[in-house]
Amino acid sequence: MNGTATTTTSFMQHIQLLALLALLAPVPNNAQGLDSDDPAERVEAVRALADSSDEDREKELLTALKDDDWAVVEAALVALATSQNQKTGDQLAKLALDLPVARLRAAAARSAVAVDAERAFDAFYKKLAKEPELASEALWATAAALDGQVSLKAFDRGLKSKEPYARAAAAGALMRLAGAERGERLADLLEGDDVLVQASALDALIARPDPTLLTQLIEALRAPRLVDVIERRLAEAVRSAAFADEAAGREALTALLPKANAAASANVRARLVRAAGTLLEARSDAPERGAAWRRDPAVLEGIAGAPDGDAAVRRAQAGVLAKLGTAEAARTALANEGDGHVRLILLDALLRLQGVTDDDVKATVVARLADPDERVRERAAVALGVRDLAGVVAPLVGALEDPSWRVAGAAAISLGILHDEGALGALERMSKHGDWRRRGSAIVGLTKLRARAGVPIVLAALSDAEPLVRRTAWEFLLDLSNKDFAIDAQSDWKAWWQEVGEQVRMEVPPAVLARRKELGYTRDPRSLYEGLDVVVFDSRAGGDRIQVVLDFLEIENRMARAGQIADAGLHPDAIYIANCPGEIAPDDAERLEWFVRSGGYLFASCWSLQETIARSIPGFVQRYETGGEVMDDVRCVPARPGSPYLRGVFDFDVRPSYALVGAYLIDVLDPELVEVLIDSPECASRWGAGTMAAWFRAGHGVVLDSVNHFDVQGFERAQGLKKPEQRWAYAVDHLGLTFEELREVKDEKYWKKNNQVAEHVKDLSVLRLITNFVLDQRKRE
Repeated sequence: MNGTATTTTSFMQHIQLLALLALLAPVPNNAQGLDSDDPAERVEAVRALADSSDEDREKELLTALKDDDWAVVEAALVALATSQNQKTGDQLAKLALDLPVARLRAAAARSAVAVDAERAFDAFYKKLAKEPELASEALWATAAALDGQVSLKAFDRGLKSKEPYARAAAAGALMRLAGAERGERLADLLEGDDVLVQASALDALIARPDPTLLTQLIEALRAPRLVDVIERRLAEAVRSAAFADEAAGREALTALLPKANAAASANVRARLVRAAGTLLEARSDAPERGAAWRRDPAVLEGIAGAPDGDAAVRRAQAGVLAKLGTAEAARTALANEGDGHVRLILLDALLRLQGVTDDDVKATVVARLADPDERVRERAAVALGVRDLAGVVAPLVGALEDPSWRVAGAAAISLGILHDEGALGALERMSKHGDWRRRGSAIVGLTKLRARAGVPIVLAALSDAEPLVRRTAWEFLLDLSNKDFAIDAQSDWKAWWQEVGEQVRMEVPPAVLARRKELGYTRDPRSLYEGLDVVVFDSRAGGDRIQVVLDFLEIENRMARAGQIADAGLHPDAIYIANCPGEIAPDDAERLEWFVRSGGYLFASCWSLQETIARSIPGFVQRYETGGEVMDDVRCVPARPGSPYLRGVFDFDVRPSYALVGAYLIDVLDPELVEVLIDSPECASRWGAGTMAAWFRAGHGVVLDSVNHFDVQGFERAQGLKKPEQRWAYAVDHLGLTFEELREVKDEKYWKKNNQVAEHVKDLSVLRLITNFVLDQRKRE
């Protein structure tokens, strides 16, 4: 089964089952609201029945399973978990295999197990041969009650299936139910070369950890080579097992560090150090667990006390320091480190641990403005950009003379963010520099400063020779004045300022600030984009077209073409979306780099990874070299489940299917500075790499890359969908449509054909990912 096709093989069985239920004798509808025309009221009525002592309660819940609204069906499935009726349990077990939506099947499986775990297991187990993926997924629900008490023979057959996801599901169920054999079975699975199977087995151990496997999992991390998706899962499985047993976790950590130091390969040493860092991360569901590890000086000494001779390992050590909560150790390591790249990561670690408002940290950061490495100096200049931070104007003014425009630009913008008018003269001088990038950064700094005396300097920039500088000045003036004078109407702008300059409010209005503070995640993103300048790279024929999705949501956007970035009027308060292929001209690369480092947000798809990101801001990510052209559709999963940037992307058991149209897969060059958000074991198993979406910071800005095409997600490439009900299920399982959203549109005629649905129901998973970054940007404003 490939990633585009939803699980539909049992759909007709589901219809037949519901038809059979419909033949049952009518039952009383005593619960108030069950016969309401409003599905939401029926849901509440079903939930009320869950705690009811009504003698007809179960009959009414069984009747609710016939409801044409899936939210009502789900509520009934959950409520039936308290049934003591064997026949009801059998019916729930059947529904766990037959219902068309993964979310409903999971609810049915959990309730069937709650009624009678052994009978539910038998029902699921019998279906392994014919429905291996569905049955294996259902069997996961039996693990808590029956681990180690069941036959494993059918799982072995499932592992031999021709269907990749059937093998993977069998591996996951096996890991949950193998009991005393779990370690032996895990060894067999990890020794194979089926990445999808390995990932599924490890996912099962992350969800249901087994502390007895800690040593084995750590040993697996010592393999000479690991695919990215497997390394991440092994480290997370170690962490889950450690947090399940505090004593075992401490033991694992003390065992891990010597292995890291003793490994012959620098890559293996770095991997084991990163795993130790993962082990030291706090968990949102149990923030105090493992806290003692992070405070233990011996742990700190084991990871960073003896710096490795290889810089790649020291980078990993530096990344781990950010998770240890010891700013002093990071500061000491920073002072003694000779490699600039490692110092950059150590500086980042120090800032995460303590924050630049601490006097000692501030002094350290100021000192790094003179670091030999340009990247360290730039990071230091960015870090000092905190409003009202005292005592840093003079060192930042000095940084305006840095030989690197990147450092000088970062310092200029941070001076503006400080809101200290003592920086005004230096910014005015820099606004007249011969290098447009420095002039532009000075203007950005002045727009952040919002000083009345700085407005004439910004007005003068309307005649700058560089279009990006002019546009930056104009956007600020539009916001400040509420006028709509053209960018070249310099006389009108000057006349306006002469007339009302003394009365113009320079601070951002309190109402605007209040709105920004109240911003939160929303499934309808259009309000979040109001007033935001969205610039889209207009790809050549056959390329990506995110503008189609933006237009569908009525989000205003404007287009830019290769070689015309300057004329498109890019500015750091905009977001720039690089459609695949993203083939930009040399001048475009220079301008895009300035845009990002000055605070802009760059989002890219597919080939834009190499053609836009790697050319504009090299050193973070690049194209992963594959053996052939990547044409595929693959299921994706969260690589960082707790990340705020993934809100709404994987809700409700949703598994987006990424369309890879000659895609460029992501090779992460700097794992300490690049965060992977989404991956795909399926992609890794076929193409060698599984990173689907990753992001990083550069200067004051942010870059996000996603390997798919924004506009061919969803029904454009869905296969095997012949009935409206199947398309409803696909929309829920893969596009993230909620039951409530489906309710509003399910009677529309367009559900009869894929191409018609594609015009009305879009896969917004990638746009939701982008929107979470936009939300972050707007809050930071």
